[in-house]
Amino acid sequence: MDYAPIGAVCTTLGLLTPGDVVLVLQRLATGERRRFGDVAIEMGLLDEAGLARALAAQHRLNLLPDAALDSLAVSDAAFDRVPAPVIRRHGLVPVAWNDDCDVLSVVGSDPTATAGVEAVRACSGARAVRCFVGTRSGVTALLERLLGPPEEGGAAGEPAPPIRALPSALVHERVLVLEMDEQRARLLKRLDGVEEGTAAFASDPAQVIQALEDARIERVILREEVAEALDDWIDAWRRVRPDLVIQRVPAFGPSHASGVDARASSAFHVALLRFLLTAAEVRDVEVRVRAWRAVELARATALRLGLGPDRVEAVALATLLSEMEDFAFLRPVVQALPAPAGGDVRFPLARALVGAFPPPWDLARLLDALDARLAGGGPVGAHLDAEIVLTVRAVVRQGQAGQVDAAAILGDTAIHHAPRVVAGVASVLRWESLHTDAAPAGHSGEVVLVAVRDPDLLSALEVGLAQAGFHVLLAASGPDVPRIAAWHPPACIVADLDLPGLDGRGILAALRDEGGARRIPVLLLAAPDARTTAAQVLEDGAEDVLVRPVAMDLLLGKVKRAVARGRTAAEAGIRGSLADLPLPDLIQTLTLGGRTAVVRVRSGSRQGEIGIVKGGLVSARFEDDRGEAALQHVVALDKGTFVVTIGEIAPERNLSGSTEWLLLEALRLRDEAARGG
Repeated sequence: MDYAPIGAVCTTLGLLTPGDVVLVLQRLATGERRRFGDVAIEMGLLDEAGLARALAAQHRLNLLPDAALDSLAVSDAAFDRVPAPVIRRHGLVPVAWNDDCDVLSVVGSDPTATAGVEAVRACSGARAVRCFVGTRSGVTALLERLLGPPEEGGAAGEPAPPIRALPSALVHERVLVLEMDEQRARLLKRLDGVEEGTAAFASDPAQVIQALEDARIERVILREEVAEALDDWIDAWRRVRPDLVIQRVPAFGPSHASGVDARASSAFHVALLRFLLTAAEVRDVEVRVRAWRAVELARATALRLGLGPDRVEAVALATLLSEMEDFAFLRPVVQALPAPAGGDVRFPLARALVGAFPPPWDLARLLDALDARLAGGGPVGAHLDAEIVLTVRAVVRQGQAGQVDAAAILGDTAIHHAPRVVAGVASVLRWESLHTDAAPAGHSGEVVLVAVRDPDLLSALEVGLAQAGFHVLLAASGPDVPRIAAWHPPACIVADLDLPGLDGRGILAALRDEGGARRIPVLLLAAPDARTTAAQVLEDGAEDVLVRPVAMDLLLGKVKRAVARGRTAAEAGIRGSLADLPLPDLIQTLTLGGRTAVVRVRSGSRQGEIGIVKGGLVSARFEDDRGEAALQHVVALDKGTFVVTIGEIAPERNLSGSTEWLLLEALRLRDEAARGG
């Protein structure tokens, strides 16, 4: 959005004369780099109230006079969502929180501080931030009323302030150890020095928040016995740094300070379990397919509900372990491992593996919560992580590929699941159904959909395709193939010709009916005595037909060639409803994926268009508007349909500036317009 110069705004409001503006501009031209409003106040031409009024008018925001700030009742629900150091640093005071739409209202004196707005939004978990403007002195007074004076210290004999300055060396560290016991802390520091360690130390949880202002701190380590008492602080740390790894240890010295990363630990455990699945003779392919699908959906749901990295990985691993209980061939594994404490338990395999190969988070407590819920104990939703595992397992067991309404999938049993989690699962399913084609090609390895009944061949294909850089999706039956291909289009399909429920020819016919899916190359594997001839299937549109047994290197070579040939045809259009995939989410996916595309939007009789080139916003059109005004109108649409044409280059360029700023500004103005601002 283009804003009028502040001098022109002051003139329009009668705060300055044209001559006053000239004087200020002359001072700015001869002096150091300063801001117009500061110089005008210094020259006595403008006061703080006038500057605040001009800034509010310039940025089309609401103005809060000093009298309103003095009597302003600040909501604890809003203020507690943002840590004090972030509030002080950016001079933005959270004052109200709207639960219905996750919007945080803040008051500040500088509406151009977009970095501060984004920092506050990230810490609070808000969908959007609504800004109000006050005078500099009025906002400072409000800050002091809520947080006290900015200078620490006090008169002799007063207790020390709760937040103490951290050592300057901390900014060079990546691991922070919290130890509140002074004697333990001294010993840890001495040992760390002897071993030439690189750990930094904090003596109270408030110091941790201060330390997290430096993005290089990646991990906080604390003792298990104090962790439970710090739950509220841990939530505050995560609001500051959603990607923070928090590691709880039973006791620790310097050797624990470089503990295992949550993602690395999860990768080890998942690789171990995948080995167990692929190395064994698995006769029940459906259970195997279901297990991997549940893991993918659980991880995506946990991320959608805002869980931190360690909790996301714990949920994914617990889901996989709980599904593996159904594999009869793994029972000897349980017998070979030490028996879990507590005697007879619901998840013996999971507990045995966790006991033998402990992860860096409390997975046992998650399994306890899941066990309690399955036994009918405890309120619904009391343990969010366990609720995700429970709901995802139920959805995967009852649903079919392509279904996106989680509540409908669960049917009458939906009342036994937390509404927040059901909504999260549904959101992920909708995201999968519309979002996949907008992601960058090859972003996480191109997808190959495999529907093979022979367990040995399936295991070999999983390993071989993964080593070749492909991401493998599994289908348990013939009808699942076109359904999965519709919501997650693969680069290639490898399937048995004689799958139950729908054979190879039926799969090809179903893909033709799916429009864009008909371009997916299909490799079919036929038995030597197959009734359907290779010639018939090739006429139906198959990429190739291979007679079993087939050499793995030949099959992998055929897959790679089919993917390469089909890659250019994969640039298909994407279409959907704004109710299922909001336009800002779609634009962010296209831009983060580095896509070149044109997005056309229709809402009733109104039409708009957004152009993206190599991940950057370059143009916007809405009715007769062009540029930023048009982008604001298009982003504000919440009803209608969209069509994305991948690879199309916008006919004109009428946007400038960073894509992140353009989107943030459009969302802010949309929020203001919706509330009459």
